[in-house]
Amino acid sequence: MIDAGRKRETAWNAVFILSLAAIAIGAWYGFIQPKISSGPISPTNDLSAIQNATRKVDQLTAADLSKVKGQTWDMTANALGSHTLETIAQLADKSHIQLSGFRLDKPVRMGRLTEVPFLATVQGGFPEVMSVVQSLEDPKSKLMVKLLQISAADAGSDRVSASIGLAGFLWTGDK
Repeated sequence: MIDAGRKRETAWNAVFILSLAAIAIGAWYGFIQPKISSGPISPTNDLSAIQNATRKVDQLTAADLSKVKGQTWDMTANALGSHTLETIAQLADKSHIQLSGFRLDKPVRMGRLTEVPFLATVQGGFPEVMSVVQSLEDPKSKLMVKLLQISAADAGSDRVSASIGLAGFLWTGDK
């Protein structure tokens, strides 16, 4: 019994010593450790540094905004819907597939952009449908494929029916 009590005391002593060490380290970092100074504080130096940083951020932002504007449309949502329908119809004819449905959904404003969602339904051979999807995913098309659902149309052939969810973006930030 004496050994069990002594082991318990030793364990509590170790916990106590570790707690004191943690408190001492915390006090060192919180109160005693010297602070790193960046030199004398001057409102003029701070203001010019802030102005320089702001200029750099503005330049980076302008470059990024030009990239975004390059991938957006400058037209109304309905005009974009007509253009997208025409584009998909041309791709479907070229690929020998059938465009069986097209729907323009409600545009959604997100900050400086307005997302215009579409849903197109096509039917045809699997390779031809995938060719149309690949053409729509091309960055030059400015359309984003958000959804692709493919199901077999006929059990004995490669004919499929595909629902293609698309989105085009309108720039509304300068208006």
